[in-house]
Amino acid sequence: MKLLIGTPPFRPPARKLAAEHDAPAPWNPPHCTSDIRSRITDLATSALERMENPTKWFIATEFELVQYRWPRGIVKIDELLEKVSAVIDPTKEDRAMSKPQNDPLVPWEHLFIPILKLSRLFFKKLSNLGMNMNTLAPFTEMRSDQLEYLVELAERVAQKIKYFYAVVVPSDNDTGSPDSQEIISAARDLEEHFQPAVLCILLYFLPLIPDTDHLPVQSHLRAWFITWSTHFHWAMGPFLHLYA
Repeated sequence: MKLLIGTPPFRPPARKLAAEHDAPAPWNPPHCTSDIRSRITDLATSALERMENPTKWFIATEFELVQYRWPRGIVKIDELLEKVSAVIDPTKEDRAMSKPQNDPLVPWEHLFIPILKLSRLFFKKLSNLGMNMNTLAPFTEMRSDQLEYLVELAERVAQKIKYFYAVVVPSDNDTGSPDSQEIISAARDLEEHFQPAVLCILLYFLPLIPDTDHLPVQSHLRAWFITWSTHFHWAMGPFLHLYA
């Protein structure tokens, strides 16, 4: 992605996300008194939330807004991590149905654990950072397409990891061997998908974070992202180099 510095955008993603968040749920007729009471409580709570949400959306920073949909992607990454962990270390009941230890695909499943954990760490690190940064400027010089890219990042990463895993570790019904070029392509696609996000954060968000007297926050975070990128590249290495 080409990053350009320009005039701060109008922020259409914020309006789009606010509309999505405030859309009312469909109503189904209740069938008993307890259902009616429960529904009234839900409607009252929902009404109060909608009264508060416009203020939240207007005072939220772009750093907070781009993270609105990240929990969905993090949940999907967690689910895949649980799935891979269960294959590597199945319960006693599942052990009889698991793959034999001499299965050549088992080592590749082990190598997915660092990829999943590093991906999850990326989003949780930024989410925790946003919770502790109440003094960030509300606007950046990012374009709308860059903001949208960050909004969708966690879900897209989860989809790409899921596809990557399916390519490397085929289903039991698939008797063919993994395609090396498809594996390399999926690995590169996943790694390269993080790169524009890291650049956007370093160029647009990081300079807005104030340093403190006791900790140079910007230097610390810059070093953290460099270390994270290095470790993620190492985690992808076996798939990129051994199959190549």
